[in-house]
Amino acid sequence: MKYSIILFTICLVLAVATATSATALASKKRSLIIRSGGWISSRAVNGFVKRAKQNDNNNKDEKKNNNQDNKNNKNNGNNDTGKGKTVDAQITFYDGQSLKNSACYGINGIRSYDANENDMIAAMHMNELELCYECIEIRNPENNNSIIVKVIDKCAGCPPNANNVDLTPGAFQQMADPNAGRVNVEWRPLDKCPDKGRWPIFEELDKHN
Repeated sequence: MKYSIILFTICLVLAVATATSATALASKKRSLIIRSGGWISSRAVNGFVKRAKQNDNNNKDEKKNNNQDNKNNKNNGNNDTGKGKTVDAQITFYDGQSLKNSACYGINGIRSYDANENDMIAAMHMNELELCYECIEIRNPENNNSIIVKVIDKCAGCPPNANNVDLTPGAFQQMADPNAGRVNVEWRPLDKCPDKGRWPIFEELDKHN
């Protein structure tokens, strides 16, 4: 009986020692997991350890993702508008006899056209007729007014490298006070002209006849 009690006591001591060692080892492993590589550990329902990056790493990833999203949104915006790069320039206006016989018409079998002072058309510097029938969107940064005009004429007084746009009085008035005479704007080319606008479309009609 004496020996049985001694043996039981020894087994009990060994069991307690083993359990204590296992607990200490598990705690040490958990501590290593937390410190190693900047990881944070958390216990899942099924007993497995789920790991996640620390907050600073999360912030870096989030910032990277946000930058990528902004880049994608910018690209998507350009694709949606169908517009080219913005150009800084100035607008002026011309009237009277200068509006007659627009340079882009009365050629190649296309009937001639005399613009009026309310047409949404424009004249620009051209070496030949390379900008004819193109539409551009013009915006005044001062008041955020914008218009779309169609290029149908040459601008004799426009500097060759300035990208300036000469408008009708009616078009200019929608952008700024005509008394200003010359106003800083920005414009961008459009992929195509809108279906409706106050401009001639003879080039589309006559080419089918």
